[in-house]
Amino acid sequence: MDEDELVHKYWDDDSILYEETPTSNSLAGQTEIYEPPPSHVKKCSSHQLVTVDKLPEAPQNASESSSILYEHFGFVPPQLHSKPPPAAGIAEGFKLIKVLGLTYIDEKYWQSSASFFASEFLRSLESKDHTLPAELWDLGMGNRLSLGSSKRLKYLRRFGPLFIFDFGTAATCRWILAVEKASIALWLCRLDDIMDEQQLSLEMS
Repeated sequence: MDEDELVHKYWDDDSILYEETPTSNSLAGQTEIYEPPPSHVKKCSSHQLVTVDKLPEAPQNASESSSILYEHFGFVPPQLHSKPPPAAGIAEGFKLIKVLGLTYIDEKYWQSSASFFASEFLRSLESKDHTLPAELWDLGMGNRLSLGSSKRLKYLRRFGPLFIFDFGTAATCRWILAVEKASIALWLCRLDDIMDEQQLSLEMS
């Protein structure tokens, strides 16, 4: 964030995903700000804050598997542990990439301790209670890569069965981007903030 943004930002412990703000656009009165459904997550993380140089690699860059898990499911590798966990291993990685529809196994990633959390995240998704640790999920309260930090999220509105991105004066084209599923809308929010409507549309093509 820019220095002036940091100065004026209101810092608190509440997730800004659920902050209610008035709608002010051409569809005012007809739209509502999209709020993800409540989920059963562990609200507190047991991990301590570390310096930036010790943070794990961004999920988009760690491996293709980690990138897919982040963009489509909100997986976030946690901060480093004093004692690295055991790697998930190639066999576990092969099972996971089949679930994700991938064909290439990044052996280096699956033999690293970072893959342990990817495997744990998937097991949590598959569990009956769907309890996801907050430090592994960007919709979890207090997550270091909280989806609430996405600049695109504040433009997301619910209009009937559609989820629309009403960029208002920040729009770069005359048409409005809309999708039918909340999961797709959240995926678009996780993509790079510098992408405009046309670039986002190309990602979906």
